[in-house]
Amino acid sequence: MKTRYFLVLLFLWQPISFCQLIGPVGLAGKKVTSLTIVDNTYEKLLVAGMESSGMNFHNFDDDDSVWIRVFFSTRSPSCVYAQPVSPSLTKLFMALVPDSSIDKTLIYTNIMPIQSALPAEDSGLDKSKVKLIKSIAGFAYTEKDSVMPAYCCTNDPNIYVNEDRVWTVSRAGEETVTLNFVYTSDSTVWAGGFNNGPIGTALLLKSTDYGKSWENIILPVGEIFSCYSICVSPNNPDTVYVGLNEFILKSTDKGKTWLMCLDVQGTVFTSIEENPLKPGEIFAGGRTSNNDFLLYKSSNGGREWQPVIITCNCIIKGINDMEGVVINNQFQLYIATDGSGVWKYYDKVTQVEKEEIIYNGFYLYQNYPNPFNPETLIQFEIPAGAKISLKVYNLLGKEVAVLINGEYRHAGFYSVKWDSKDLHGDDSPSGIYICRLVAGEHTMIIKMMLAR
Repeated sequence: MKTRYFLVLLFLWQPISFCQLIGPVGLAGKKVTSLTIVDNTYEKLLVAGMESSGMNFHNFDDDDSVWIRVFFSTRSPSCVYAQPVSPSLTKLFMALVPDSSIDKTLIYTNIMPIQSALPAEDSGLDKSKVKLIKSIAGFAYTEKDSVMPAYCCTNDPNIYVNEDRVWTVSRAGEETVTLNFVYTSDSTVWAGGFNNGPIGTALLLKSTDYGKSWENIILPVGEIFSCYSICVSPNNPDTVYVGLNEFILKSTDKGKTWLMCLDVQGTVFTSIEENPLKPGEIFAGGRTSNNDFLLYKSSNGGREWQPVIITCNCIIKGINDMEGVVINNQFQLYIATDGSGVWKYYDKVTQVEKEEIIYNGFYLYQNYPNPFNPETLIQFEIPAGAKISLKVYNLLGKEVAVLINGEYRHAGFYSVKWDSKDLHGDDSPSGIYICRLVAGEHTMIIKMMLAR
């Protein structure tokens, strides 16, 4: 007598949260260098700087695909930054990669929504030394504090401050210093990069007096590491995340002590964002050594991380910048890529017909750990004896490893390790792999991420 197993589906209407990475939502195929949010009484915009295409605006009231190119349509912004200067006005900074055939102005500004022209605002910068603006950040308007300085780091080792449309040196850096970013939160300014001195080390600087003095923060990493990004929690100002090459570090005491909370070899974490609506929901974005897309998410303050899997059949370039924004009480993360336009990640809560699945005893569990390096454990369950095939494929469909090849297994629970070796015994490269289980007429797949 042939035994039959059934899959029972129960349908219930209830709110379900879906995590979606969609795109490109604009500027498809373009290198987007940076993003910033303009948010005042009159308008709420996403602003993007794009290589060889100037500054582009997206109004959040419009469809995702609608972008307007407004300034310097053939120039390349190195960074853009929006500084609130009153409830109704925003000062927009745009730094351009110098182009000697046109002019050598480094920084332009625009007061939105009133002003349509962009006057130069790079007075005080020595253009014989300062060739590239890497990052701009500043403090927003408050009723009790009229000080609204902005800061920038450049290709030289100094940190500059702008308090009255003139840039002056806030911190003179050693010649061995390379800075990658500046960042502001509450009354604190942060800057990060690398000090290639006698002992090369990651560099993280902190000022709590608007840049008048700076403290060198010691990080628990070795010689080859550099700071590329930082995020102070909007839900707890004592909590700080720093992105380096290969690591995310976390401090819960404003930078006095640090813990390593994510380690992915061969990567650079260029941007970190926290969801203000969900304390502890962190996004760490960057690129692999091949300049491929890299995005990790933690829902518990960095204790556990999962890669955001790309479900489309496409290759997305690495992440240059990310900006989070709350629209209609929903957090949306916009992602600037290094050649694939702007993408968006969001949690969509909707009323759906939920499938409650009662399994028939056949199941392929998610591998653990995931991501992994170099080994991972794959577990599966079968309700009856059958010939089993368990194989690993790359995203092109090429067979990479054969773990079980048509062997008979009795009903039960099984565990198999994959050591990330391919069919020739060589190490498989970092990337996403498909594990496929076939037992009789049943088939199931999972996605696995090897992160060397």
